[in-house]
Amino acid sequence: MVGYTSTGIVTFKDTGLIVNTPYTYRVNSYNSNGNSITYTNEITLTTTVPTALNITGPTVTDVDGNVYQTVTNGNQNWTKSNLNVSHYRNGDVIPQVTDPSVWSNLTTGAWCYYANTTLNGTTYGKLYNWYAVNDSRGISPIGYHIPSNEEWDVLTSFLSSLLPNEAVGDNMKKNTLNHSGFTGIMGGFRGYAGEFYSVEINGQWWSNSELNQTAA
Repeated sequence: MVGYTSTGIVTFKDTGLIVNTPYTYRVNSYNSNGNSITYTNEITLTTTVPTALNITGPTVTDVDGNVYQTVTNGNQNWTKSNLNVSHYRNGDVIPQVTDPSVWSNLTTGAWCYYANTTLNGTTYGKLYNWYAVNDSRGISPIGYHIPSNEEWDVLTSFLSSLLPNEAVGDNMKKNTLNHSGFTGIMGGFRGYAGEFYSVEINGQWWSNSELNQTAA
């Protein structure tokens, strides 16, 4: 039994269900003399993904001509793949930096491929340092921006509220539930000293919110 209602109630709201999952129901009555011996016919319903979730948005194009599919969740529109641009919006070059010692001492924008392997760019896009992300010339397609901490929180809170029985991370990752359509891939990251870590294990995405003068 999943629940019961009081006298005269003809509707029942079931909560805590999982999306894309069938549930079977049947009903019997109960009074002071006990349960009735007769049940209704069974009815099976399959839960669906809420309409505000995972709505295909327009494509957007960066200054280099790379095209990104977008997805809408709630009132936010996100690209479904990692940024792969090598110029700021005004056309200025963002330099590629492979040498770890140079990377660790940068005070200006730069990008690299994971493990400095060009083929990784096809799957994971480019890795950018904070100075590129924070540059006023902008690296996102026109009309888009690097999200703030608050905007990340809006997305994760939205997913948590709609899908309370599912891990938010699983609903943002490719090859898992991905009910949000965010399609995050585990592209790894480049550390302070220029070393590479955790491809296909860990994915990290920038926020435009600076933590303090020495960390972002």
